[in-house]
Amino acid sequence: MVEEIAFMVNVFYFVYDLIRQGIEYLLSITLYQANPVYAEKYADAISMLIPVTALWLVLEFVEGFRRFLKFIVLVGWVLVLVSIGITLI
Repeated sequence: MVEEIAFMVNVFYFVYDLIRQGIEYLLSITLYQANPVYAEKYADAISMLIPVTALWLVLEFVEGFRRFLKFIVLVGWVLVLVSIGITLI
């Protein structure tokens, strides 16, 4: 039982890291060609927001903690986008 849980955690981490690396690559070849350190920083932030956003979309159908999660997701995306905008200035 413990081995199956460890395997599932490793699979989820692999998928998470794969998504993060893909986002980092896309950011480094588009927005942050001059400074790829920012690409790594924002790839981490965006890849953390993706599962929360997916959870929010699932809860949209379930009507659970919709307002609270919506606020967290919106604030997170706004902060990431504002931060990206500031670094581009």
